Amino acid sequence: MLAQRGGGAFKNGFLRSAHIAGAVGRGSRGCHPGDVLTDWYSEIDLSIQQALAKQAEKDGVTVKLQTTQVYQFSFVSRLTMKPAEATKKVLLQTSSSTPTAVNRTTFFRKWFRNGLFAVSGTHSGGFGQSVEQVFKSTVSGMSNPVGYSYDKTSNSYKGVEGKAWIDSNGFVHFTSSQSGEFVISEGPLEK
Repeated sequence: MLAQRGGGAFKNGFLRSAHIAGAVGRGSRGCHPGDVLTDWYSEIDLSIQQALAKQAEKDGVTVKLQTTQVYQFSFVSRLTMKPAEATKKVLLQTSSSTPTAVNRTTFFRKWFRNGLFAVSGTHSGGFGQSVEQVFKSTVSGMSNPVGYSYDKTSNSYKGVEGKAWIDSNGFVHFTSSQSGEFVISEGPLEK
């Protein structure tokens, strides 16, 4: 495992540059070279992403950085990005159970009749690259997910760039450069 609480390739939630070459060259947890996985949440600084990309180029692999959030032994979210496309520091924490996400779910349920749930992330202003995002659906029987990003400043929402889909385990997947708050509904939002 690449990341462990208080040690490993991460220290206090930050990737240690000394571990980059080994992480990229062998991959994480027996994955393919170039797959760098972490279960530790904080941020990945731009300089670390650039170093990962540089090491990947040196090793002749394409690197993907994947971070998975688990809460009380249950999957919450996964973000997968390509450090070679990085343009800024990335904050990694996302959840559907934060007060912000719960309030957003309640707010949208007042206006729309769809089954839906909201996800709130610590990163705002866009990732600066397309990021594969996966969230555990909290809507029973969801089969046609549609993803929207929400801008609380303008109180507006818009569809995410990538088509959302749900796998057989109830995880909603989509790719988007947008970050911050998302609403995932069963089908297009209907009043």
